This record gives sequence, C-alpha cells and structure tokens, in this order.
Amino acid sequence: AGVDHEYALRISNPTRCTTPQIEAECRWIAAITRETSVVSPEPLLTPDGRHLVEVALPGLPAPRRCALFPWLRGELIDAPRPEHLHALGVVTAALHNHADTYGRDEQIDRPTADWEALLAPFARGEFVAAWESYTEPVVTDAERLVYAEAAARLEENIRGIPTDRDYGLIHADLHLGNVLYHDGEPRPIDFDDCHFAPYMTDVATTLWQLHG
Repeated sequence: AGVDHEYALRISNPTRCTTPQIEAECRWIAAITRETSVVSPEPLLTPDGRHLVEVALPGLPAPRRCALFPWLRGELIDAPRPEHLHALGVVTAALHNHADTYGRDEQIDRPTADWEALLAPFARGEFVAAWESYTEPVVTDAERLVYAEAAARLEENIRGIPTDRDYGLIHADLHLGNVLYHDGEPRPIDFDDCHFAPYMTDVATTLWQLHG
C-alpha cells in the first residue's frame, strides 16, 4: 500500500525575489537538513534537479515561482517557557555555525541587509501610510522629529557593527510564528526572508516579538 504524504505548496510573489535567489534559499535549507541536526522542510526537487517550477497563466502579469515543501509536524507556542527559548537558542546557534562555512567558496545569490536604505526615509522625516486610502497625517511634527533623531542614532550605531565576524546568511524572520515545536524540538520554517546580516539580527527578531 502507498504512503500518504502532506506537502505545502509555496507560491512566491513575482516581484519579491528572483528565481536564482529563491533557488539559493532552497539550496541552503537542503544543506541545513543534510549537514546539521536542525529539522527544516527540505524542498523537493523536480526530475531535472530544480527546486522551482515557473507557472504562467492567462491574466497573470508575470509567472509564479512554485516550490513544494514537506509538511512538518509540530505546533506553534504562543506562551513560550524558558525551555522553549533555550532550545530555540540552540537551533539558532546551529544555523549560524552552519552559515559560517556554508558556500564560502561560491557566490550565494541572496540579498544583503541594507539598514541605511531602510532607515533613510525615517532620518529624512518621510512617513507614508501603508494603506492607500489613508489621507490623514501619519505622525505629528513632534513625533517626526523623534523618529528622525532615533533613525540617525541607529544609522551611526549600525555602521559600527563588524561584518568580518558573526556575520553571514541568517533566517531573518525567526519569530515564534515561524517555529514549530515537536516533542520539545524547535523546527524553523519560512526561510524566504533569508539574507546576509549580523547573526544578532536573528536573536533580536525573537526578542522583539517577546517584548511586543
């Protein structure tokens, strides 16, 4: 008798990442699965060895890139206990240790964190509502000044973070909504934001959610 398997089909935003960048993400997940103790959803390969299939349909302005992942067993933890966070710290360290040597001799096509570009609008005091129909001011003049000063200070401090150590390919979205726990073991999912940045960024993402 055959065995039933469950899968997750991911259809990527056509404007967000290029096909080589998504392939690079999939290759890293596959390497993590093969070379570390971290359990992650290794994407399936097509018969000709690709992780992605591009699908074009009438009415779509651009083809959609599709990848198929095995469905991981586990549950989300809304109120983590210390043991959950400790286990996640161990997994995070394993990801960073792997990134230290992964692809060292090859060019990995993933973005690099550009904090200055991200903070530049705030430093200039430019604020735009995320929803198109909103026409009221987003912040007051006093709040605009506070944000601009904070952005300038952040830019200065970020420039002082070294990139010759504790820096590499990171998950970049390692909040608890992207971690499944199975028998106490954290299983990170949703690597589509992965990019090059200081390793502390992963830790900060986890702590930011807890603080919020």
